[in-house]
Parts: sequence; C-alpha cells; structure tokens
Amino acid sequence: LLFVSFMLMAVSASHGQTVAPPDPEAARIQAIAEEAYIFGLPIVIDYRVMYSYAIDTGNREYKAPFNQIKTVNTLLTPADVAIPYPNNDTLFAMGWLDVRAEPVVISLPEVEPGRYYSLMLVDGTGLNYGILGTRSSGRKAGDYLIVGPDWQGETPEGIGRMLRLPTQFGLALTRVQALSGDVPDEVE
Repeated sequence: LLFVSFMLMAVSASHGQTVAPPDPEAARIQAIAEEAYIFGLPIVIDYRVMYSYAIDTGNREYKAPFNQIKTVNTLLTPADVAIPYPNNDTLFAMGWLDVRAEPVVISLPEVEPGRYYSLMLVDGTGLNYGILGTRSSGRKAGDYLIVGPDWQGETPEGIGRMLRLPTQFGLALTRVQALSGDVPDEVE
C-alpha cells in the first residue's frame, strides 16, 4: 500500500495536483500490520493442516489423532488439498505430535539400499527443526526422542538422537520413494 501511495502521489504531481505526504503514523501502523501478516500467516496455515489431519475426524483429509502416524499407501493426487503441491513420487506417513505432556519417541526401520526416505520434522510455525533419512542419518534403524520446548530430562538409553520441537505441536512427515510395484497399477 505504501508503494501505491507513492505511485498516486507521482501521478497526481504529474497532473499539477498537490498531494500531502503520507502520514508517518499511518505508515508505521501499516508496516507493523505487514510484519504481523508475514509472521502469522504460516502459523494459521499450519494450524489449518493440523486441524484437518489430527482434530477434525469428519474431514476427508483426517489422518490420525495426535502422536500417531498414519501411513498413506497410495500416491497423492490433486484431490489431496491440505498441503499445497505435494509430490506424487513418494509414499507418505504423517502425524501431528503433541509434546505438551511428555516427549514422543519415533522409531525408524532399516531401509534397503537404493531407496530414498526422509522424516521431516516441522514446528508449529512451519519451520523445519530436524530431518532424518538416507541423506542425514543413514539407512539403519533408530529411535529418536522428540521433546517440547520446556522439557527437562535425560535422554533415555537406546535413543539415537534427541530433537527439541520449538513449539508444543509439530508435524512429522515421512516420505518414502515409490518404486515400481509399491503402489497398485491403477494409481501409477
């Protein structure tokens, strides 16, 4: 809007009209509103996805309650709209984590050579705070502890790595490369 104000001033000036300069207080308020929008939009979008996936059991996008992982054994299509532009060459397993009461342990199985997988961990603001998979943690099986922002404690024996979720809720999104024969023929 500030740009538009300057453009209107320029057009008016070119037609011989005088226009008062923009009000500094209005410009300050506009700048604050723009920053709030930029900061808040990802949080609102993530909440919409969380609500669709873990809260609204009547939603066609519903996957599973908090702290449970839902495996999707078909490739995504344009009808899957909760997350814009999902890739459709991987199979997904996803779930929303709630670490308010206690940490969550995620156990990953060993993955055979030649297959890509990743577990992307996203906080409640849409930022990645961790990624596990063939490129970052290898193919071996492992247990990972996801803790909340205020958690105080020792990492239990047998846990390969502890990751701190900066918010109380977060998304765990696993992608596994779909190879020939992984999905029914009518989906390919």
